[in-house]
Amino acid sequence: MYRCLFEGCKMKVKKDGTQKSLIVFNDTRFNAKRHYLSHDPNNSLGHKDKWRKAVDKLKESSDTHHITTRPSVQRLSSQTDLDNWVMNFLIVDVLPMHVVEKAGFKTLVSSLAPHLQLRGRTFFTNMLETKYEERKLQLKAALSRCTDAATTVDAWT
Repeated sequence: MYRCLFEGCKMKVKKDGTQKSLIVFNDTRFNAKRHYLSHDPNNSLGHKDKWRKAVDKLKESSDTHHITTRPSVQRLSSQTDLDNWVMNFLIVDVLPMHVVEKAGFKTLVSSLAPHLQLRGRTFFTNMLETKYEERKLQLKAALSRCTDAATTVDAWT
């Protein structure tokens, strides 16, 4: 859920009188686009072009890598593939590193890729730290090139 920061933007109000946040799902930016363009209905401020350029820049950017959350069919042909898929599994599901040392997970991996070795939690801890540093550098580089940015926080109170 987002709150628009445009000056003069009037938020919608729910039946109970509280403000209604703008909801944007991860797999589509349609609500955000519709709301953004509604601030410039005649395109006098050039919002349509700015939106198109921002989306094009996202598409052509070679340093943005997405974490895969949808199932896919792919052969695990190398040790690197297995390591990356296990790391992706841990990150997406926010799992503790010791999961890779549990009997059920070991059995699953050895059944799916008997020719590959499942590494231990220290390996994946080091891999996570390396990936974190890589992503941090990518984020800093992306933020240094952008003209506008929006952030959200999902935190417990």
